[in-house]
Amino acid sequence: MYDPALFPDRKAYRKRIEKLLHFATLVKASVDDLAWLYPGESHVDTAMRWLDAGPSVVVVTLGSNGAVGLTSDAVVNSPGVRVKVADTVGAGDAFMAALLARLDDRGLLRQDALETLSEDTLADSLAYANRAAALACTRLGADPPTKREL
Repeated sequence: MYDPALFPDRKAYRKRIEKLLHFATLVKASVDDLAWLYPGESHVDTAMRWLDAGPSVVVVTLGSNGAVGLTSDAVVNSPGVRVKVADTVGAGDAFMAALLARLDDRGLLRQDALETLSEDTLADSLAYANRAAALACTRLGADPPTKREL
């Protein structure tokens, strides 16, 4: 999310993101993104506030520690998958692509479905996305795994 060359002004960037939350259904940010946007604030507190602003699902990736997903009914912690890391480039993209693919495979990539996403389905989807990110980290460059590899 954050690129200091594109958005050097934290306050302006934060304001911009917060305006867009109303239009989003599913939002993903990394713990590092949130630490820069809201120094000293818990990533879960930020995610809860973002959830209240409009999205049905907010996901925070935690690097090797996995991810946490929030809905109006649940907070799901999904542990990371331990691998020998070759490169982290593309891990976030692999995570998000896998998350969207898993939800789509289950016919849940719709606003009405995400509004009622079950805790078990969110946990399964986060675990799947964590596996994708972990596998991407075992390769050099942005080389996400295929569905068959997952």
